[in-house]
Order: sequence, then C-alpha cells, then structure tokens
Amino acid sequence: MGVYIFPINQELDLQDTKSKVNARGLTVMKGKDYREGKTKIYNEKDEIIGDSAIFVDPELEFTIDDILDTWSFGNGITKGTILLKDDRKIKCGWMVIDHANINAANGMLTALRNIFKGRPE
Repeated sequence: MGVYIFPINQELDLQDTKSKVNARGLTVMKGKDYREGKTKIYNEKDEIIGDSAIFVDPELEFTIDDILDTWSFGNGITKGTILLKDDRKIKCGWMVIDHANINAANGMLTALRNIFKGRPE
C-alpha cells in the first residue's frame, strides 16, 4: 500500500474526500487484515507482507523519520493527529491506497493536497 499524509482543512469531509480521490482513479484500501508501519506492511498475524511507501507532504514540516517507530496506518482515508518522536502532535489527513496506484498518485500530488485542504482541485 501507499500512504499519503497531507495538511487538512479541519472541516474535511471524509466521504467527500474519498469520492474525489476515487474519481481520480485511485483505489483507497479498506479492510482490517493489514496495517502499514513506517517501513513494512503486516498482515493480521503480524507477518511482514511488503514494504511501506509513505509520502509526507512538505507543508507539514516533518519527515517519515520523525514519526514514532511504532506508529502504523490502517486503511481508507483518515483525519487525525500523528504523534512525533519529539512529542509534537500534528493534525493532518492521510490516505492508504493500493500499491499499484503509487505512480499515479505521485503524478497528482498538488491535486491531492488541494482535496485534503478543501481547495479547488
């Protein structure tokens, strides 16, 4: 899977966001049989099933290395708070997409950022 973390508009509507992401041809992952850690993807038995691919938007002013090593991302589109190693709490949104969509998502980062920030695409 691919995880994309963006700054958000606090009034972000998750269902509307998911619809806009899906309309761009990206498959938002769902299900509870895996979790994505900082470096690996694990199944429900906590077995490694792949490597993580995580993008942190530069507007957030932190990198993947700043995220706690024990942090994991579930599925779908989420808005919440990520706790960093230096105890900062960052409000942001993230989406978990199918690994096959990573190249496509990388080609539309500005549009995705705008979706999460509630701006026109």
